[in-house]
Amino acid sequence: MLNNSICIVMGYSKGDYYDEYTAGVIRLANELGYTTVTYSMVMASKTKNDIERRIYDVVDFSKFKGIVLSVKSFYDNKNLVVEVEKRIKESSVPYVVIGATCFKELKDKSFSFKDADRFEAVTDHVIESHCCRDIHCLGGVAGDNNARVEGFVSSMKRHGLRVSNKNLLYGGNWTDCAKKYVKDIIFGNIEMPQAVVCIYDRIAAALVTEFFKNGIKVPDDIIVVGMDAESESFRSVFPITTSTISAVSLGERAMSYLHKQISGEEVETLHSDERVITGDSCGCGVKTGTISEIRRDIEKHEQYTLYEVYYQNSEFVEKLMRIGGYDDLPFILDNHTYLVPYMKTFTFSLVTGERKAECVFHSYFNYGKGRIIYDYTDILPPEAQSDDMVRNLFVLPVAFGEKFYGYITAGYHQAMMYNRFLQRFCRDISVAVDSLERVLTASQGVTVQTENPTVAAETATKESQTLTEQSGQPQTADTIYVKREGVLSRVNIENVLYFEALARKVYVALKSGSYEVKNTLADLEQQLSGYNFMRVSKSVLLNIDRVSGVRQDVDRSLIAVLVTKSEVRVSRKYADSFKLRMGLK
Repeated sequence: MLNNSICIVMGYSKGDYYDEYTAGVIRLANELGYTTVTYSMVMASKTKNDIERRIYDVVDFSKFKGIVLSVKSFYDNKNLVVEVEKRIKESSVPYVVIGATCFKELKDKSFSFKDADRFEAVTDHVIESHCCRDIHCLGGVAGDNNARVEGFVSSMKRHGLRVSNKNLLYGGNWTDCAKKYVKDIIFGNIEMPQAVVCIYDRIAAALVTEFFKNGIKVPDDIIVVGMDAESESFRSVFPITTSTISAVSLGERAMSYLHKQISGEEVETLHSDERVITGDSCGCGVKTGTISEIRRDIEKHEQYTLYEVYYQNSEFVEKLMRIGGYDDLPFILDNHTYLVPYMKTFTFSLVTGERKAECVFHSYFNYGKGRIIYDYTDILPPEAQSDDMVRNLFVLPVAFGEKFYGYITAGYHQAMMYNRFLQRFCRDISVAVDSLERVLTASQGVTVQTENPTVAAETATKESQTLTEQSGQPQTADTIYVKREGVLSRVNIENVLYFEALARKVYVALKSGSYEVKNTLADLEQQLSGYNFMRVSKSVLLNIDRVSGVRQDVDRSLIAVLVTKSEVRVSRKYADSFKLRMGLK
C-alpha cells in the first residue's frame, strides 16, 4: 500500500476548520491515483499526549511518494513539529508544509494564510457593499488577535477611514464582550455605529441576540458581521455574515504542489482564497449554495447523533473492561467496528520491539493465537497490504498514562477525515489495554518498568519465576486491582478486610464496600501467603490483621469480629488453625 502513498502528518483532529486542510489533501490525492496514510495523535491536551507522540516514531518517511505536514493541526505542540520537520528534511522525499514552518530550509515549500486577509475581506464587504463609514471592531482580548485587527486597520485605511481607540474596542472572546458593548450603547457610553465587525462569530452571534433583547434591530438599525464561519454563525437568531478561507480548496492546492514535485512538473505559486459568506445580519441574505451547505451540516449532525446513541447502547467500554487477556479482544472488536461511521477496515497492533509489531486484530483476518509479527513501519501485516477497498488509512496511538502500547489503523474507501467516534474508539481501547496490562502485571506480583506490553508480560513472568525459585515462597504484591463502577482501581493489601467467592466471582471487602476482583480465591491465597491472610471457609480468605475480636455463636461456631464491626463466620474445618493464628490455642 505504501508504494504509491502520500504520508500526512497532523497533530490531532479537532473536528473543525483546520481538519479541512487534510480533507482537501486526501480528496485530490485520491483523484490523482494516490493512497494516503495519515498519522495523528488522539488527545488535544499537551499534558496528555506526550506519550502519544511516539506514533510518529513508527513512520518511515522514505517509504512514501510524498509527505504533507499540517503544522496548523499541532496547535500547542510546536516543539514536536521541530522534531518531525527535521526527519522529513532528512528523508529526501518531496514534501509540502501547511502552516508556518520552524525551519528556514522548508520555507520554500510551505504556505500559510493570514487571518489579516480574511478579516480585511469581511471589513471590505461592510464598506463596499453596504457603504458603511462608521464601523467598530470588537477585537476580543487585547493582544490575542493582532493579525485580525491588522486586517481591520488595513481595510479602513485603504478606504480612507480613521481608526482610533473609539472604534477599535477590546473585551473578552465570549458573550460577556457583547453584553458589555450593548450595555455601553444603551447607557450612552458609546455612540452606536453603522456596523460592528467582530473578531469571532460567537461574539457576533451573542451581539445580535443582545441587540434584539434591547430593541435594536439587525440589520435595519446596525450591521453585524463575524469571522471563521463557525457553527454559531448559522445558529444565531438568523445567519451571520462571516468570512473564511476554503480550507478544503487550499488542501487540494497543497496536494497539487506536492504532485508537481513528485512528477517533475513546474511548481505553481500557491495563494490564499478568502471568501465572505453572506447572511441576514448584514442584509445580503443567505446564498443558495450556503443553504445547501447548512442542510448538509444538519444532516451530518443528525447522523452523528444516531451513532452517539449506538455507542452509548453498545456497552463497548463495559465489555472491554471484562476481558481477561488479549485473546478475548478480537471477538469484541469484531462486533463493535460498526460504531465508527464509514470505516471499512480496522487493525489493532502491539509494538513488540524495535521495528516490530504484532497484529492482535484485523477486521478481515483472524490470527487467533498465531498472530502475525511484521515491520511496524509497514503499518499493516502483509496480508492486508493489497486491500483495494482501502484508499485512505489513519494511524492513531494506543497509549495511556506514561505507556505506549501500539497503534490502531482505520481504513476508508472515500476521501474523508476521521471523526470523533474513531478517537473515542481508540481511547477506549487504550484505557482497556492499560488496565489489562496492569492486571496481568499485578497477577505476577512484580512491577515491570517498560513501555511495551508484550515485553512487560514476558519480563513479569520470568522475574516472578526467578524470585520464586530463589526464595522458595510465592511472590506477594503490595496492591491489588479492584473493579469500581467499571474502572480498575489499585488498593493496598493492608486495607483489605477479606476476599469472598460468590456466584463464580470473587469480591474484596473494604471499609467503603465490596468490589469485584479478577483473581481466583486460590490464586489470591497463594499470592498473599507472605501476608497475614488465611482461609476461614471454603469461600472466604480473611485478613487476620483486620480482626479485632472473636466470639462464639449459639451453634458454638466461631465468629471473627473485624475492626469495622462486621463479622465473618469461621467454618469448623478451619476453626483449629484459626485459633492457632489468633493465639487462642
